[in-house]
Amino acid sequence: MNYQTGEENGYTVLFVRGDLKTAEASGFEQRILEEVEENDKLILDLQDVGYICSAGLRALLAGQQKVDDLDDGDLIVRNVCREVLSVFKSTGFVNVLTIE
Repeated sequence: MNYQTGEENGYTVLFVRGDLKTAEASGFEQRILEEVEENDKLILDLQDVGYICSAGLRALLAGQQKVDDLDDGDLIVRNVCREVLSVFKSTGFVNVLTIE
């Protein structure tokens, strides 16, 4: 996995590159939580993610829960490919995450 960060309208943008396999999921979760600690408004750009495993889903859920515990926190997931969006739909994550 490869990450780059940027800023956009008061949000930290985390650009994620590579498939979210089990081996990468704990590092992905840690990175999300670190970014939320620094700025409670986070955009996850998944344009270059073509696969997400169940551990990757748990990482997203942990990030969403962390943001939900904050007064003004916000987590947006954007640029999701068709395959990953299909996983989000079949698992109900479209009802949990803000997806653009």
